[in-house]
Amino acid sequence: MKEVKLNKGTIELPEDWSEMPEAQRVMGFENLAMVMAHLMTPFEWQCRMLLLFTGYKPARKQFSQEERDRINENLVRLAEMLDFAFTVDESEDGKGLLRLNYEMHDCPVHLFSNAGVQPRFVRERIIDTNLTAGIYSDAYELLQMIHDKDNTPEDTHFYMYKLAQTLWRVDSQDTAMPEPSAGELLGVTVWFTGVVLFFQEHAVYSVLYEGGEADEKAEDHISLGVQDTILELTMAGHPDARSLPLMEFFDMQVKMLKDRIAEAKAEGTAVADIAKKSKLPLSTILRLI
Repeated sequence: MKEVKLNKGTIELPEDWSEMPEAQRVMGFENLAMVMAHLMTPFEWQCRMLLLFTGYKPARKQFSQEERDRINENLVRLAEMLDFAFTVDESEDGKGLLRLNYEMHDCPVHLFSNAGVQPRFVRERIIDTNLTAGIYSDAYELLQMIHDKDNTPEDTHFYMYKLAQTLWRVDSQDTAMPEPSAGELLGVTVWFTGVVLFFQEHAVYSVLYEGGEADEKAEDHISLGVQDTILELTMAGHPDARSLPLMEFFDMQVKMLKDRIAEAKAEGTAVADIAKKSKLPLSTILRLI
């Protein structure tokens, strides 16, 4: 929590979604969904959240204009300190570009408590997760659909709902489920986007996202995709590849990539040609040899 000194006492403001009770987190995401839909400005979000955290209500007493201006200025400063959810960058149209903060300690909302398993991905000294290779793979594909710029609002809502179903391991055909709110679905999507970004920016696992194109055949390039690896492991005699713990699966991906590079090098392929074929940076190839 961020402690801010006031004229009388101090006030604590959250610096992360995890520092808020779940009811406040859900309300924060409900309001954030309105910002994303351009029904609320980012600053209005900050003001509403400040009111939620502090419960501030103007005193009944009459203030002078100078006192009122000072109070408003202080409230604006406090509201602007609530920058844990997003930042606003300058854009050419002058409206500002909203950049969400995807780094979270764990999933900020709880859904389907009686029907599914709460997804977990905690990044501390070690990674603690109950995601499997299959769940991650399916959720990753849905996340790509969610971020498709050609989506209608209805498309995006549908894919976000399917993402929640996938992460909570809920089969809609067999289980009656409550309908998550727009804010809850946004919270799930932001959280899982952070999980994917963690791997894409990781010192080791990022190599799995650097090479190859989505529409290339596995035999035409050295790098591996999630679905490619599941298929290859299944064909190699691992019928339960989709059920593998996620971190074990990622370690197997890295090993398979290293083995492919080693085989190419053993066959006499130059390192520069391996980099060209895999579409991986030369520095990454040298690191994997």
